[in-house]
Amino acid sequence: MMMTVEEFVDRLDDPYFCPMATEEQVNRELSEAEELFMDAGWEGDGIMRIAWIPPFINGCYGDGFGDFAYFVKQSNNGTCYVCSHNPFPVNPDCDVS
Repeated sequence: MMMTVEEFVDRLDDPYFCPMATEEQVNRELSEAEELFMDAGWEGDGIMRIAWIPPFINGCYGDGFGDFAYFVKQSNNGTCYVCSHNPFPVNPDCDVS
């Protein structure tokens, strides 16, 4: 699941959608994510989205519902930036550098 920030916030009234998130939290974290993205080289273009991270991806942090991450794909060169609450496990066998 990946949706725009606006779509995500609009669904927060549903208690089964993402019970660990609030609109205030998303707005606060969005500012922090944008700042981190800018520090990493993001030029401010592209559409900010929120992606659901299933609990089996990030080691079952929290309450078992999974987590969400902020994501943007830069329009001019396709570079993607991801900001999550917890680090993703990295498999060294998948290194593409």
